[in-house]
Amino acid sequence: MKITKNRLKKIIAEEISRFEEAEKPNPWAICTDSVGREDKEKYERCVKDVKVQHNLKEGATNEEWEMVDAMVQAMGHENALEAVIRALPSDTVKDVVKYVARMHEFDITPEEEKEYDAWTDVTDFFDKGEEEDLDENKGEDK
Repeated sequence: MKITKNRLKKIIAEEISRFEEAEKPNPWAICTDSVGREDKEKYERCVKDVKVQHNLKEGATNEEWEMVDAMVQAMGHENALEAVIRALPSDTVKDVVKYVARMHEFDITPEEEKEYDAWTDVTDFFDKGEEEDLDENKGEDK
């Protein structure tokens, strides 16, 4: 099998790029260790600072967005999203979902992992206006 000079250059460039990606620091891990996640503003400020310090760019390039657009056009939104999720390693999917949930401030904790709070259930019940007659003798003649 003959390999062209251009093909060899491309392979080497891809490998160097992959190596450089692996060497980049993880701002989220750094900030979780250094400032914790209790203070959301402080944490996000730290993440931005680390990105600036290490010249880490956020988001996708125009070329990547064009690829996504082509995939969505060919497969539809739901199928494209499902294909991307299935193609990614499980840890990456979890990290991305956690990041999106944090940025958009919604809870992704599975129901079975949430703490049960009976008092909240009781107060929620009455706050919804679903008050019932709690008299045990309901319906009996007195």
